[in-house]
Amino acid sequence: MTNSQKKHILMAASENGALGGGKAGGVGDVIAHLPCALADLGMKISIITPSYGFLHERNKILGRQLIEFPFCGSVEQAVLYKVKAKKPKKNVSHFVLENIWIRGDPIYTHDEQNRPFAADASKFAMFCSAVARIVTAKTGLIKGVDIIHGHDWHAGTLFLLRAMHPDFAALKKMKSVFTIHNLALQGTRPMQGDESSLLSWFPELGEDREIQRRLFAEAADHRYDMPCYTPLTSGIQYADAVNTVSPSYAEEILIPSDHERGYYGGEGLEVFLREAMDKGRLYGILNAINYSDKAGFSRWPFSKLRKRIEVILADPAISNSAKNALELRSVSLERVRKWKGRRVKFVATFVGRIVDQKLRLFLDEDRNGISGLESILKILDEHQGILIILGVGVRQLEEKLHQVMRRFDNFLFVRDYSENIAERLYSSGHIFMMPSLFEPCGISQLYSMRSGQPPLAHNIGGLKDTVRDGVDGFVFDGSSIEEKIEDMTVRFREAVGLFFADKEAWMQISYTASQVRFLWADTAAKYIQDLYSIK
Repeated sequence: MTNSQKKHILMAASENGALGGGKAGGVGDVIAHLPCALADLGMKISIITPSYGFLHERNKILGRQLIEFPFCGSVEQAVLYKVKAKKPKKNVSHFVLENIWIRGDPIYTHDEQNRPFAADASKFAMFCSAVARIVTAKTGLIKGVDIIHGHDWHAGTLFLLRAMHPDFAALKKMKSVFTIHNLALQGTRPMQGDESSLLSWFPELGEDREIQRRLFAEAADHRYDMPCYTPLTSGIQYADAVNTVSPSYAEEILIPSDHERGYYGGEGLEVFLREAMDKGRLYGILNAINYSDKAGFSRWPFSKLRKRIEVILADPAISNSAKNALELRSVSLERVRKWKGRRVKFVATFVGRIVDQKLRLFLDEDRNGISGLESILKILDEHQGILIILGVGVRQLEEKLHQVMRRFDNFLFVRDYSENIAERLYSSGHIFMMPSLFEPCGISQLYSMRSGQPPLAHNIGGLKDTVRDGVDGFVFDGSSIEEKIEDMTVRFREAVGLFFADKEAWMQISYTASQVRFLWADTAAKYIQDLYSIK
């Protein structure tokens, strides 16, 4: 590696799984592992996330610095803490920003339906202003940044400030990279006229006529009845390089979405994405996971899995009980206890957020009026099989799953975000369900494959790039929601049939899945080659 490649990269993100309490989803996994792989290739990485009022308390403090930055027409203050990671890595430093307005536990706020993103958009706009000040300051805990790397819409405003805010003109001297983890979440708010709006956060931008003209000409989102501001668009427009977390997803988002037939593409931003592609600024780089040195795999017996889930559900100190509704938890615990002594020959699993993206193909109906989930459970019932779903998300969808659980005694829904249970499901299931309508990359299918559990995956996005039908998993597709549900059901029946009819063929698929490697070292090398070397 040449000296010109050894750069100091500042990553701004909403999550950091390397810190205790810092992970809420897939972004946290990436921020935990990608910087370590980059450091192994000679880079220096500094990571900043909001503290949310608790990360600086749950992780050992190594240093602190007072920050002053513009927000809402005045000078706001925050404290930047350098903290120790759970597993420290040389040349990787972790920072959290504490401010009374950037607090929230859990990390993300579920706003009222008539004011989507209101609390989070304000929180992350303030965070971006603070990060801009930290990077442009000549003294402090973080110095000599060469590249600014923002992740998802939460960091999008940082790129707008770089492009237009006079206080942060020095940011233009640094290269900038923007990673899209999920295009469906964009953080859109009004341009003005609301306390959670761009010109309320940065009124000084509206006081300069030329900057105001540029705002409404370039940065305004005209898809709505009033001019709006979309942080995700700013990242796409103003970063020097943009990437998604799989090559196939980078292609899919160039095409307009058609939700009715089940296609999720550019989500209204395809014009900006195609422009970035035409200018050579858009890349697709596949995420990865970590692997141990142990070869092979083994399944936990169902009796051991059942007992472990019961212990976790019964002990709030082990599971994340703060994120559970106790009445739903008790229903799940009762189901697990009733399974004691049950003979189970086949276990299907699902780990993920309970949202439309992940579960619509389960909950919608096929052309015969039967839901995908109901069809799956009927097939399992024919083979003394069960399905276990683990996740937290939209309350209405959670309730639908509980309604199904009341009708099918071979189904368990655990409303929880528990890595304790997730790890057991990866190690115990025979097939992992991944019916996502769209998937920028997907991490869960990689974890299941690593454990020798082949996934049943929709042929889209990162799933298309990681799962090979009949080789290390099973794949379904379709040109409409109904066709997708029907093909998923058919392919599931074929997979279960293979398990019982040809154990040798099944074991070969499982073994192949366990041996596939998606390495962070390869991903990091692509980041350096495609993104950090951009002129």
